[in-house]
Amino acid sequence: MKLEKRFTALSVKYWRGFGVIQAMEILTPPVSRNVAELIRQVKAFQHVRETGEATPSGWQPGKVIMKPGPDQVSKVWEVWKPEMAF
Repeated sequence: MKLEKRFTALSVKYWRGFGVIQAMEILTPPVSRNVAELIRQVKAFQHVRETGEATPSGWQPGKVIMKPGPDQVSKVWEVWKPEMAF
């Protein structure tokens, strides 16, 4: 059997060292990547790694962060609002 169809994808991987992938995004060519969002995500991963804090959706340096933990699960909406992501 001969495989004739090809698949092309653009991918971005965030490595934590020692071959551990923190996140991965794969897009087909018609949809391009958002460089500003890639940079924001790298900054968020660096912040989490340095501080142990959690960054909510749309987080930017200097904005609201969250302390991860089981007690925080029911309180996320007290700290973070969806409009803060945009």
